[in-house]
Amino acid sequence: MVAAYVIWYIVDGKTAGAIVFLWLWMAITFYPILKMPKFIIVAILSMVTAVLIIGYELQVGVIGEGAATSNGQPAYPVYILAPYRLATVAGGILVAVGSPSSLIDDLCADYTAVYLDHIPFPNLREHGAA
Repeated sequence: MVAAYVIWYIVDGKTAGAIVFLWLWMAITFYPILKMPKFIIVAILSMVTAVLIIGYELQVGVIGEGAATSNGQPAYPVYILAPYRLATVAGGILVAVGSPSSLIDDLCADYTAVYLDHIPFPNLREHGAA
């Protein structure tokens, strides 16, 4: 999250500078993945969080705030958006590496119950494949 603040505000939100500094951050965060594999979760957390934050801000800059908010999601500045994105990525990683059997089974059961009922093809519904 701090890296996303630095990436965005060091270049004052300019697209070219944000892309260059994001590339530099991605190159730096590959070092722990290659040299210290036990810290791979931390490296992936920092990489994905930075990409989500900077990518969203670049998207809002390209398509405009009106188009970005047309789906009901408000457009926040980086200093408000970053903690939410960090929490989302950290929660996803916790689900992935946490107790996979119970939590993922519950999530899959909810997904199956909601979405398989709406499959228009009866033969797929019978086999349980989407």
